[in-house]
Amino acid sequence: MCGIVGYVGPRQAQDVLVASLRRLEYRGYDSAGIAVSNGGAIEIRKAAGKLDRMAAMVEADPLA
Repeated sequence: MCGIVGYVGPRQAQDVLVASLRRLEYRGYDSAGIAVSNGGAIEIRKAAGKLDRMAAMVEADPLA
């Protein structure tokens, strides 16, 4: 399955994106990832497996 979400606003983007992906998690995933634009640069975090694996990566190495 594929789920794509986007966010533009004042809140911390990675928190909003991970929460949004959790709402779609029931559909089943074999991987997850997020990308955030930070003033021209795009930071990416992705991981094979369940969303929790990618969320742990973001917690350990937050997106700027």
